[in-house]
Amino acid sequence: HITSTSAANGPTTALSGNNSVIFAYIDSLVPHIWLPTDVCQAFETSFGLVWNATSNLHLVNDTLHSQLLARNASVVFTLGTSLSGNSSVDIVLPYSSFDLTASAPLVQNSSRYFPLRRVNNETQYTLGRAFLQNAYIIADYDRSNFSVSQAVFPGVGAPGNIVAILPPAGPGSVDHGLKSGGIVGIVVAILVIIISVAIVTFMVYRRRQKQRKVSRLAAQLEEERFQKAELDGTDASQEYGRKAHTELDAQENTRHELEVPNKAAEVHGHGNKPAHEQLVHELAAEDVLLPELESPALIKGAK
Repeated sequence: HITSTSAANGPTTALSGNNSVIFAYIDSLVPHIWLPTDVCQAFETSFGLVWNATSNLHLVNDTLHSQLLARNASVVFTLGTSLSGNSSVDIVLPYSSFDLTASAPLVQNSSRYFPLRRVNNETQYTLGRAFLQNAYIIADYDRSNFSVSQAVFPGVGAPGNIVAILPPAGPGSVDHGLKSGGIVGIVVAILVIIISVAIVTFMVYRRRQKQRKVSRLAAQLEEERFQKAELDGTDASQEYGRKAHTELDAQENTRHELEVPNKAAEVHGHGNKPAHEQLVHELAAEDVLLPELESPALIKGAK
């Protein structure tokens, strides 16, 4: 059942018939309130709304908005668990809950609108987020109990009162909660597992690092072993601090042939004649020296 009031203790206007009771979904995914066409028309008459077929919205201009603010109207939704015969709760929505703004692509220019939509069939009755601005839901899954209550706004600094919904504890129920000792044991076991995994991971990592190092050294030695086919003397001077030579050094005054004795081939004769008249006699030449060494056999034969 839906009614509206113009102010506190003001006249009440029925927006739905006394026998007009519907089943509606409460869905936070839907922004609007989806109601039957006759109920939407009653809203239009009570609030002066105009249905815009292009945007499918009830647009509100500035003049109407000022009038509704001055009127300070409220809408009351009466909810129950069944169509009749059970307890009900009233959810009051002030006009400010319906004062919303539409923008592109819904409309070309930003405009105020009333979040009320017409349904095509009874399966579309829905109370969306506009309704949930002033209501909250309590869900008790263990007891299959769901309730809707009026939201209150006590102001800044008001103390909170959060009540936990505990599971049912019947005579045959079993307490499945863990004791403090069990919790400590679980924590210790988890820590041991984590430390063990860390140690094993570290050992495996070190072993792989060693294997990689050994493999690199073996590859390096193998490469150095087969890298050079001949001796390399290019850097000998740098290694041994002396000049590198491609051949053996020859000793000083090395001769490739036997030396001839340093004797004069001729000598001056002796006499009392002046030096310029002294006769020169030629001595017999010594044995001819061989340019190369003779073998011992040949030397013995010559003697």
